[in-house]
Amino acid sequence: MKHLDQENIGPFGGALRRQQELQDKVETLESRVKLLEQFSASAAHDLKVPIATISGLCRILNERYSVLLKEDDQKLFDHIMDNCSSLIQLAGDLLSFSSSLNQHFENSRVDLGDILAIVKAHLQLDILESGATINIVGDLPIVWSQQTPLIRLFQNLIDNAIKFKKSKEPLVITIACDTSNEHFLILSVADNGVGIDPMYHEAIFQPFQKFHPNQNNLGSGLGLANCQRIIEKLSGGIWVESQPGEGATFFFTLPLSPSEVPS
Repeated sequence: MKHLDQENIGPFGGALRRQQELQDKVETLESRVKLLEQFSASAAHDLKVPIATISGLCRILNERYSVLLKEDDQKLFDHIMDNCSSLIQLAGDLLSFSSSLNQHFENSRVDLGDILAIVKAHLQLDILESGATINIVGDLPIVWSQQTPLIRLFQNLIDNAIKFKKSKEPLVITIACDTSNEHFLILSVADNGVGIDPMYHEAIFQPFQKFHPNQNNLGSGLGLANCQRIIEKLSGGIWVESQPGEGATFFFTLPLSPSEVPS
């Protein structure tokens, strides 16, 4: 917006000047936010490589000298590698979180069944190690949306369910789609895990928030925040229904009409 000539704006000069000042502040804030997102993405990328290198070197040393290590020394090596893995995941989550608003993807016809197949392939090892069963209720529809963000969304929600499974109960994840509304779909990802106290149902979508007592080494606290960013960009909403010990169901909406989806 061009700055206004104070001599030519008449009796509305005060209001117009305040509007101009507000616009200038908004533009300055947007510029600073963009710089901060670019910095966090760059920092996360620059950190991920050396951390992965350290983790790889520790693994090589452990393989070479594990027979010489005492039990306490082996535990130290395991602790180092666990922390390296956590840092690698944090760097990856920071990259994803920073790019969720900056990246642009074209809308197209997206088969949600294909999305789930891709996500299950990405998480194949985690699914096998956790013993999780993923059930899809009915046929998932084709939507007018963006493939890459939806892959991230489902991957984060399923990964979250795996992280917070009950230790003595097989994990079951159920994915369903409600098509009864004429304006939007309601999709759900439900699990039988440890559950979430209702007092935290809104806060869990804020960055770096962790509320489970055993969550110190589980994730970065960015997964659900990234889900919210993604679904807002897709003109939908996301929420959770859960009770401690009774699992959690995450719901999110997707517009049915192409005109309601951002281009």
